[in-house]
Amino acid sequence: MIEERDTSEEEMVLEFLKAECGRPLIDDADLSNVEQNAERAKLLDKRRGYTSRGLIFVNFPRDVRWRRSKLTSADYEHLRYVNSSPWRPLAGPDLRVIDGASRISENTFDRNIGGIESIVSKIQTIVRSIRAGRDPDAALILAEIGDGRLVVLEGNHRVTAFVIANAGRPIASLIGSSSGMAAWANQGWR
Repeated sequence: MIEERDTSEEEMVLEFLKAECGRPLIDDADLSNVEQNAERAKLLDKRRGYTSRGLIFVNFPRDVRWRRSKLTSADYEHLRYVNSSPWRPLAGPDLRVIDGASRISENTFDRNIGGIESIVSKIQTIVRSIRAGRDPDAALILAEIGDGRLVVLEGNHRVTAFVIANAGRPIASLIGSSSGMAAWANQGWR
């Protein structure tokens, strides 16, 4: 992992929204603008339960320290999907991204997983883009849970595509750390 710099919660919210929806509030963001930051946090709460600590943010710690990093292929072994469907049935009980990527690459994934054909198609499109030299604009958002594992909070399709493409380029990431992160990461979501 290549550490770049400490960053802020506001930048994490911006990167999360960049990956999910492009709007002037995101495309022309001013991280020093308190009102814009509040609006983005409200938007992420509406979409994913961020400030209210609902949906995927249930039990997410409030004291997270964020830093900007770049993941290298040496980090792939440590990447885990969030404990929810479709990632759990794709990757198996260890939730390893390399296992999910391998099943997609080898075409051995369970076709009975809800929505899996669409997910695989999206991942394959991203793989082609990465192999053509284009990297996604948004950074992956990962939770470091204290035992070497990095749980993908946002960017499951992209990280799977990077592992499959094995392009050798570092992956832009925001990594959050907190002593309470393991409790969040080890719960299950639907």
